[in-house]
Amino acid sequence: MSGLDAIYYGRPGRRYITFCGTAIIPPIFVTTRKSLNLFFQTKGIVEINGRNILDYDYGKLYKEISYISQDELFLNETVEDYLRIISHSDITDESISLLRERMRLNPDINQITDNGDTLSGGEKKKMLLLKCLLQYPNASVIILDEIDAGLDGETKELLRCLEKELLSDSSKIVIKISHIDTSHDGYNKIIQLRDRVECE
Repeated sequence: MSGLDAIYYGRPGRRYITFCGTAIIPPIFVTTRKSLNLFFQTKGIVEINGRNILDYDYGKLYKEISYISQDELFLNETVEDYLRIISHSDITDESISLLRERMRLNPDINQITDNGDTLSGGEKKKMLLLKCLLQYPNASVIILDEIDAGLDGETKELLRCLEKELLSDSSKIVIKISHIDTSHDGYNKIIQLRDRVECE
């Protein structure tokens, strides 16, 4: 699966609802959460590119979706090992060092403890940006879930540059969920929800 062109969902006997696009589409929480084992389907049909999601290999589908959440639970590992685990790769120390410099991660942070609770808010967000940098080249869908909340000026600029890089790749589906009224330049579909009602 090199990319997702359409996602369908519906119930038997009812009309299917289709979201189509080659780059950016509205949030499809049912599909993404299902593939990440955060959602359990009890009835109805969920399809990706016309194929029932139950027929997919979850291990492979998981790698197709890069889900970056502000509520990330960090693993108690060295930073290098953590990044290798979440990127499913044997990335070299040199490559990790370059990425750390790019995201301006404090060089004194080498070990993650207490599942990241000892990290400052800014350093946690930089770790999330590192995760995104490592996962997105192999992913078809990138979901940025509230990671722009509570950012300092430096980290906000790092996120803006990363978003620009993601949105320049038309083969990717980029979904951003945010409660903050910030610039959405580059996104071709913006859905605003007020009191659970869609307002465009």
